[in-house]
Amino acid sequence: MWSKVVARHGGRPLSVRGIASSANALRFLIVDGYSPEGRLELTKSGVSIASDLYKRMLSTSADGLPTSFDVLFPSDGPFDTPDLRNYDAVAWTGCSLTVLDSADIRVTRQLELAKQCYAHGVPQYGSCWAAQIAVVAAGGVVSKNPRGREMGLARKFWGVQYHPEYDLREMARLTLARKERLVKYGIFQTHQDGDEYIVHCSIMVH
Repeated sequence: MWSKVVARHGGRPLSVRGIASSANALRFLIVDGYSPEGRLELTKSGVSIASDLYKRMLSTSADGLPTSFDVLFPSDGPFDTPDLRNYDAVAWTGCSLTVLDSADIRVTRQLELAKQCYAHGVPQYGSCWAAQIAVVAAGGVVSKNPRGREMGLARKFWGVQYHPEYDLREMARLTLARKERLVKYGIFQTHQDGDEYIVHCSIMVH
């Protein structure tokens, strides 16, 4: 997936490894980019942490094949990169960081990890934050959306489903966790609008 981007940015074309399709367990490395503070913000509002959502999504999508997972939290501090040859694929979660904070060590650590994944040719998939990391690690440029942030249903969108790991329940809890900021950004005009959105999402779960 991402590994194919390198050649378009002047890098040497890579031999991209495919995912095995045997009775053996598919082994995934999940990179959860959230900081401890970011994960705490989620769990305080009842949101599952991103790596748990990815485990659930990948297990469901494996078409009956067994799966196994290792989870890496690069924002928590320095880490030793696992042997990437041991994985069928690397999955990158969303995150509350931004790649525009280029001096943030939590960002630079993840950029270096993405570059190593490119070099090894291991298949990768990710959502949201992961797209920022993929582009910059491959030599591309990321800039702010002039229309501001997107949350929930995007106003204008092209591409794969942005966060397939989030169901309506998780979206309701995530909106609760970030309601103050969403009002500030103009996603909701008032706190009451945010509360009504949360209620509607919760009702649709049932």
